[in-house]
Amino acid sequence: VLGFSVVAAILLMRTRLRAARVESGLQSQNHALQLESDRFRALLFAEPQVLIAWTAGDDRPDISGDLSLLLPHGSEQYVPQRVLNFGSWLLPEQALAMEHAVDRLREAGEGFRLTLATATGRTVETMGRAIGGQAILRIRELSGVRMELAELGILHNRLLEETAALRAFAAEMPLPMWARRGNGTLSYANAAYARATDAASAADAMERNLE
Repeated sequence: VLGFSVVAAILLMRTRLRAARVESGLQSQNHALQLESDRFRALLFAEPQVLIAWTAGDDRPDISGDLSLLLPHGSEQYVPQRVLNFGSWLLPEQALAMEHAVDRLREAGEGFRLTLATATGRTVETMGRAIGGQAILRIRELSGVRMELAELGILHNRLLEETAALRAFAAEMPLPMWARRGNGTLSYANAAYARATDAASAADAMERNLE
């Protein structure tokens, strides 16, 4: 009995020492991972942005970042979930587009990138991606060159829409309508102009530069 007790005590001490070494190693790894996580978080939030992450099967997302970018001052400290009410910080049409994009992201993993203007006049970029079983929504404010490019993109799309509407209007006009380049060649002609010049079509009139 005495010999068994001595052997059991020795084995117990060895087990405790081994467990202490393992615990110390795990604590060191945990500390290193925490430092690495802090570094990544500092780099990630070096610029004002908001991250929203939905895990699969969970409707309550994890929200982090500078919520004051989107919500009125002070409200983000009490109800961070308000950021999910897109109509509270976006114009109605943009809020609807955002809701549809987020629904497609969460249901089918369909990514998106939208440049939007908030109700307070800020230009933000929203990007949705499905990563590792999570739906991630990133919202950041655009500034400098990126904001200028985004504003040019918005202006470009608006001009395209206006041009398409004007072309559709001109195409239906019964009177000849046309436009010329600086060198005098036709850049546009409607169907009435083609008929007036005995051309087969408006494209034919422009190709042959008919008068």
